[in-house]
Amino acid sequence: MDNTGGLVKIYVCPVSNISDSGQIIDQERLIQVNFILDSAKRKCTRKDDKNGEYYDLKIECTVARSDKDNFYTELLLNNFVVITSDSNNITRIDGTRNEPLRYEIESDTGEEFEDLNCVKLEFSRKLRFPSPLISL
Repeated sequence: MDNTGGLVKIYVCPVSNISDSGQIIDQERLIQVNFILDSAKRKCTRKDDKNGEYYDLKIECTVARSDKDNFYTELLLNNFVVITSDSNNITRIDGTRNEPLRYEIESDTGEEFEDLNCVKLEFSRKLRFPSPLISL
């Protein structure tokens, strides 16, 4: 099928690993986010405000086990961009050296035995330009 939803891969990339032209310098420095299958999505909406048009980006995913929150908090202390690949094999680089993404982390143990023990990650930014397609 060539029109399915969801993300299949998310990578965090420090902005120091992005060239001036916006290319990834060293793929070995990409850090894969090991999220729960069918928990990740990317949404980018074109909007206008008093300063003109922008692209409102939001990427969300859920990582198993709430003890992973410290790892992601430390990882995301530096400026970074995010690379996403979706179910249709479309890969984008979200953010730039000058427009790194922001993040939120929510750690949740759940209340009941059957509840999910997890970390919810959200990456976001208002971008001046749409995110370019890339190949990995």
